[in-house]
Order: sequence, then C-alpha cells, then structure tokens
Amino acid sequence: RGDYQEAEMIALQCFSLIAEDSQKNPSEKLQLMAIAHELANEAKWDEALDVRRKVLILEEAEGNAGKIFKAHYDLSHLYVVQDKFEEALSEMVIATKFARESNMSPIVVMALEGLIGCYKALKDNKTAQLIAEEAVQLTQGDKMLSLMYARALINRASCQIENELTLELRADMDVAWNILAPSIQMTFMAGYQSGAAKWWSVISKIRTLDKDFSGAAEALGKAVEFRRIITYLPHIEGPHKYKTLVSTLREYGDALTVLNETDAAMSAYEESRAILQQIEAGTCNLSQSQSC
Repeated sequence: RGDYQEAEMIALQCFSLIAEDSQKNPSEKLQLMAIAHELANEAKWDEALDVRRKVLILEEAEGNAGKIFKAHYDLSHLYVVQDKFEEALSEMVIATKFARESNMSPIVVMALEGLIGCYKALKDNKTAQLIAEEAVQLTQGDKMLSLMYARALINRASCQIENELTLELRADMDVAWNILAPSIQMTFMAGYQSGAAKWWSVISKIRTLDKDFSGAAEALGKAVEFRRIITYLPHIEGPHKYKTLVSTLREYGDALTVLNETDAAMSAYEESRAILQQIEAGTCNLSQSQSC
C-alpha cells in the first residue's frame, strides 16, 4: 500500500514540471483550455461552451480519437453543471463513440461513467444499469483498472437498488470498499475520494431500505465529507466539483429532516443554497474554507 505522502509528492512534482513547461510554451489549444476553465469558473456558460467548441475543432483536425473524446467529455460536463442533461447526454454519446475508437479501456470506462450519470439524471435507470454492467465487465480482473472497477460496482449498485436490494449488491459494495479504503489517503488521486463519496451515498440508500434512518443520515454525512475534500483540491478545477457537493448536501438535509433534526437539516440546506448561488455568480472557491 506504500507511502502515500511520498507517492503524492512524486506525482505532484511530475505534474508541476509538465505544467511549468506548458506555461512556458502554451499552444493555441492549451490557451483555449485555460480560457474555457476561467469562463466556467466565472459562470459564463455560453462563452465557455464556445471556447470548448473551438478546442473540439482543433482536436478534430488532429484526428486523435482519445483527444476528441476528451473535448466532447468536457462539453458534456459544462452542460451537466447547468442541469442541461439532454445536451450533456448528446455530447457524452459522441464522446463514448470516440472513446471506443481509441481502443483505450480507461477512456471507454470514463465515457461509460459519464453516460450513467446522464441517464440517471434523466431518470432512465434501465439504460444506466445496462451501461454500468458493461463498465463492470470491462474492468473486472484488471489490476490496473481496480479503481474504475470499484466505481463501476458502485454505479451498478446505485442502479440495481432502484429495483431490488440483493445480497449480491451488498457483496459488490463490500468489494468496492475494500478497493477504495487503502488508497483514500491519496488526495491527489481524487477518483478515490469521489468513489468513496458515491459509495457512502449508496450505503445511505441501502440503510434507508433497511429502515436504519439514523445510519442513512450518518452515511450521507460521510459522503459530504468526501465531497468537501474534493472541493479543497486545487488541481481539480471547475465548478462541477462544487455542484456535486451541493447535491450531496441536499440529500443530507433530506435525511436529517426524516430524523427531525431540523437545525442540522437547515444548516445543510443553507450551505447548499449558498454554494449554488456562488456557482451561478462565478465566485465559488472552497479551497480555503468550508463556504464559498
């Protein structure tokens, strides 16, 4: 399991060197990407979309399937943060097409995870479950894709739980946690934190079905903690990380309301509203404090 701090330090040094070189010799594409990030952070959605489309044109000219996938993937995320899920799905469908053409399993799984999120947001749980099953099959047994396998199991469970709570589902959640838990300290690898947040959210649903409402609220409190950690990470850019925290805080407020913990519920709701208002105003920054 290694020395997490040393591993993070080495990774950060590598990325810092790459970033430093890019800043010294920025290409047109990198400049456009930086502009798109800033526009999204300022909630200038239409302008950010226009710049992202310019990036897409450049990627299409190069003809690299993996890079074209990423351009559509980024466009999809810009729509997601605006709750425009039909548009987000359209972009993610195209992104998935190019991901498959790249013949790179990690990219394909990223695209599938994006599709699952879009279909779940559009209340098409049946399609989301089929895609989650594909993600599980693609990642199962590949040690290099263990994190993606854990996330795929969690996504499949989040779909299955809408239909039936089974022993297999509970076992899948155990397997996923056994993969996530040893690496949660590696905050540089935010995929573990987002996976843990999703895991706790699904556990909350399981506990709700078990009539353990106190345990369900406690699980969502854990999910909020992990979502908050992600917002503190400066290398994870864009408003999307804040939007997921908003959603989790709302769910936490709902769970606390069931327990008649009114003050705590109101606190969660108020924080979610405050963050959402600042996302929309383009002023959200949780890197230094618990509020924007």
